Amino acid sequence: MISSHLTPAADAQNPGTIDADRPLSLAPLVYARVKAYSSLCERQVQKTGLAQNSGTTYIARDMLEIVNKGDSASPDLKLWGFSDGTIIGGVFAAMFPDRVERILSDANAS
Repeated sequence: MISSHLTPAADAQNPGTIDADRPLSLAPLVYARVKAYSSLCERQVQKTGLAQNSGTTYIARDMLEIVNKGDSASPDLKLWGFSDGTIIGGVFAAMFPDRVERILSDANAS
């Protein structure tokens, strides 16, 4: 496998191509590279504190701000949620039940 990336982090994002004739030949290498990339991401998030103010409740609060600043005739949330949107919609409804007009949950998050 040849790398054309300039940094280990960029290189870790490219696990390589698995040989179709030997599909498991690179599996240990691919796993090691993906694990290394995951560790790099985790360290970067911890170092920057990026994850401190992220999560479903923060998203729900951001949604409330959007609803509050909207110029719609209806000042309440109308949401059609897919996948993770079903969870976010449920959290929003639990946190701000008086600000929900309609929520349609279309498919569960896995």
